[in-house]
Amino acid sequence: MHNIDLTFPITDPILIFLIVLAIILFIPLLLNRLRVPYIIGMILAGMFIGPKGFGLLLRDSSFEIFGKVGMLYILFLPGIEMALSDLKKNISKSVTFGLYTFGSAMIIGVLVSYYLMHMSLLASVLLGTMYAEHTLIAYPIVSRFGVVKNLSVNISIGGTVVTDTISLIVLAVVARMTSGVVDTSFWAQFGISFILFVFIVIILFPMMTRWFFRRVSDGVSQFVFVLAMVFFSALLAGIAGLEGILGAFLCGVALNRLIPAFSPLMHRLEFVGNALFIPYFLIGVGMLIDVRAFFQGTETLIASLIVTAVALFAKYLGAWLTQKTYKLKKVERSMIFGLSSAHAAVALATVMIGYEIGLFNEVILNATIVMILVTCTVSSFVVDRASRTLALQNDEPDHLHVSKNFQRILIPIANPLTLENLVQSALLVRNKKSKGVIYGLNVIDDNNEDSKRLTQGRKLLEVAARLTSSVEVELIPVTRYDLNIATGICHTIKERNITDVVMGLHYKSNVVDSFYGPKIERLIKETNVQLFILKCISPINTFQRVVLVIPPKAEYEPGFEKWVDTVAEIVRQLNLSMQVYVSDETLVKVQAYVAEMKYEFPVVYDVLNNWDNFLITSRDIRRSDLFIVVNARYSSVSFVSEMEKLPVLLSKYYANTNIALIYPAQFEIGSETPDSFATPLQTSVVHTRDTLLGVSDLIQKSWIKIKRLFSFKD
Repeated sequence: MHNIDLTFPITDPILIFLIVLAIILFIPLLLNRLRVPYIIGMILAGMFIGPKGFGLLLRDSSFEIFGKVGMLYILFLPGIEMALSDLKKNISKSVTFGLYTFGSAMIIGVLVSYYLMHMSLLASVLLGTMYAEHTLIAYPIVSRFGVVKNLSVNISIGGTVVTDTISLIVLAVVARMTSGVVDTSFWAQFGISFILFVFIVIILFPMMTRWFFRRVSDGVSQFVFVLAMVFFSALLAGIAGLEGILGAFLCGVALNRLIPAFSPLMHRLEFVGNALFIPYFLIGVGMLIDVRAFFQGTETLIASLIVTAVALFAKYLGAWLTQKTYKLKKVERSMIFGLSSAHAAVALATVMIGYEIGLFNEVILNATIVMILVTCTVSSFVVDRASRTLALQNDEPDHLHVSKNFQRILIPIANPLTLENLVQSALLVRNKKSKGVIYGLNVIDDNNEDSKRLTQGRKLLEVAARLTSSVEVELIPVTRYDLNIATGICHTIKERNITDVVMGLHYKSNVVDSFYGPKIERLIKETNVQLFILKCISPINTFQRVVLVIPPKAEYEPGFEKWVDTVAEIVRQLNLSMQVYVSDETLVKVQAYVAEMKYEFPVVYDVLNNWDNFLITSRDIRRSDLFIVVNARYSSVSFVSEMEKLPVLLSKYYANTNIALIYPAQFEIGSETPDSFATPLQTSVVHTRDTLLGVSDLIQKSWIKIKRLFSFKD
């Protein structure tokens, strides 16, 4: 205690960091009960402990450094978390809404700021961009009520991208204009530097990141690389005369496809930002606010009322114009207004930049904090009410029904080189809505009971559990001794009631070895669950397209809907396009089911009526593609004799291709037929198979009795 200085303001680094951690830990717990947004809680905490509050801490260099990093992070995360597939849906409506909400906010904001608040023209334009920007802070409410597929939600998401991008560009121009003379050479230089900057970030950054991910699989190294790309993009933005936050936002958009939402890397990025950098930034912003200004005069209160009123009215006007243009319902207008009315991350970054370059004073800064508090509160209540109404009106089928029942996924784990790809694949096909269970299985062969094998298996299960826990999904480890590995997997499937098996493709150790290997061949013959067999040449997050091959009559399989949902979920989560090879008859059923489930992603259909022409698919395969082949078990309806050649074709012509083989789920003999596209043809096949097996069993038992009666010998 003798070495620690307890005088105010506190300067000891240990105490400073301890106080900040206490705020980050306890403030959200306290304010969640009051339904006060997390952002406001951090700002209020900084306001009270800062030099303009109770003077507990100074806004020293640590808050400036971490605050700058947090400001970049707070723009990077929306870019990387943005669902680009949602932007492509109804893109014209999204652009229209984005222009409506940006234009109305900008026009009203500039006029009110210039004529009513008597601000300079540049300051008025910058404040107008702050009104135009918005943050989808209430989106988790929409997700909780299951109405994310509603048209109004898609329009709001796409419009957010449009208006925030335009606002950040205007912000960059205004900031540049405050530091130099605006003439023809300025605009020429600015235009060229802006185009070069966008080209480097949008085109070259994904290529560099994909190259790095293919060569480095270590999670920590990938995290550091992505973080370095964020700051490199911010640096390039500064060199181009733009603001660093625009660079961070564009970097997030550029790397969006390479970092899936449910990947461990995404979780690490969100965790570090939300646990440290962003709270530091918010607390630092709060330290700039003078609490006494609200009680020493009416200027701050009047400015707060004006800024808040303009922000809400402009967003309501944009939602109203969109409703009238596309003849939407009133509840959909409320949803658009609710989602777009909240000002948080982007607005805070904008006003901070305006404050730093001298366009805004403390009155505007304080008024902005009040506006953020009010708009976030209004947004939460409006979206909650609209979501409840839409949920009652919602007649859409459940989008995530990979398994209508509780889903249980089994990952047989033996090879450390394929472990991460298998775990990521299981996370992709996992039913998020029903919170499907994932089991990791390591089988110890009874013929090989050495301690090294047991220790290695347990370590692999621990690694798999860490990978799933990093995205807050539990993996249940299972270690078992059995006669052999295939028997152990089959027994586990029955004991744990497994619905899906995700496993790696067998590695051929010699010339006479088969393509599948004895384990997979036995699983194909003796199991009826869906098998997802994977061979990855490249990391999963570097895929750019799915090439899917569907056999004729695949729609008659009981597991038809299940594997279509699985493939659609992979395409949706990785933001991929898809090319499908399918027969004419099956194409009709596939398109009907895709339309029924309202799956929307870029897809091109090519006709493949005869599997003798299977090799035509090889001409379009690229290294960055995932080649998915829907196969069929020998006794199933969609099995054709040409499938027997598939192992040879895949090993010879697709050796350097990322391959996934899907064996659709089958119902057990004697069980009820599940709801699907099943037809009387399929049912008759099953009954015929049951009858033949029953007759065979009867003949076998009768022969045994005859042998015993007459003492025959074989």
